Amino acid sequence: EGIQFQGKILDGSLAAKALCTSFADPWDIEAYHELQYLMNSLEARYDLDGRSFDLLYDAYAAGQIAYDDAGGFSNFAAWYVDADHGMVPDDGLPYTFAGNDEIAADRLGDAAVKLLRVTPASAQGGKRRRVRLSAFSAGVEGVTGIRTVEVVEGVCSRVRPSCVIAIDSLATASPSRLGTSFQLTTAGITPSGGLGAGRAPVCRAALGVPVIGIGVPLVLSLRTALSDLVRDYAAATGRDADEFAARRLIGESDLSSLVVAPKDVASKVERAARVIADAVNIAFGEQ
Repeated sequence: EGIQFQGKILDGSLAAKALCTSFADPWDIEAYHELQYLMNSLEARYDLDGRSFDLLYDAYAAGQIAYDDAGGFSNFAAWYVDADHGMVPDDGLPYTFAGNDEIAADRLGDAAVKLLRVTPASAQGGKRRRVRLSAFSAGVEGVTGIRTVEVVEGVCSRVRPSCVIAIDSLATASPSRLGTSFQLTTAGITPSGGLGAGRAPVCRAALGVPVIGIGVPLVLSLRTALSDLVRDYAAATGRDADEFAARRLIGESDLSSLVVAPKDVASKVERAARVIADAVNIAFGEQ
């Protein structure tokens, strides 16, 4: 489930806390020691030539690593790999960092927003318009330093919408649903909630207006997929399988922390964004 350090496990939340604390306050000795141990573990797995700090800090600055509390955190770093899954060097560094804007699965909201037919602010006083449609992208907390719900709250306080439509990528436990289903809810959304790193929800209670959440499953927890595969294999072959033991072994492996996306995720994002934007435009967009 994580890396053992001085008798405790640095799992997702504790590792995120250690990284964020150390980057924010380099004089926090305990957090620095935990950061050093994580860096050593990363160096042991990849040939980073002592640049693991730079890679982790890039992830922190981009919001890929963030921590609010034990129930609200994000803990991953993205980089490019070659055909042998080795890191791709770039500009003197032994790795090429992948920012959130380069991760196709995380671009659904941005892609949909660009396709919406919004009402220009200068024309919002027209009496014949049945509805005013405004749109924006909330950005990444690690870049803005502001939680998503706070960004939306600030915009709502000025624009005063009748409702909010929140569009986001989702995680799923079923590979067959990747890019093939749409989920609508009136409960809003919780950023990173599908990966067990939920932050403050964007919902009616927070904003004071109805929130319609629209999401498309675009990423899959490899741990969940492998566990389901073991279960399905046992059922298909008629063999007994200790599902709990399998889950434990998968959890102890390096694969348990990986989140994967389909090879054609970019095209899935494009198609899903078009479907969502067309639906919103038909209902509310400029004619």
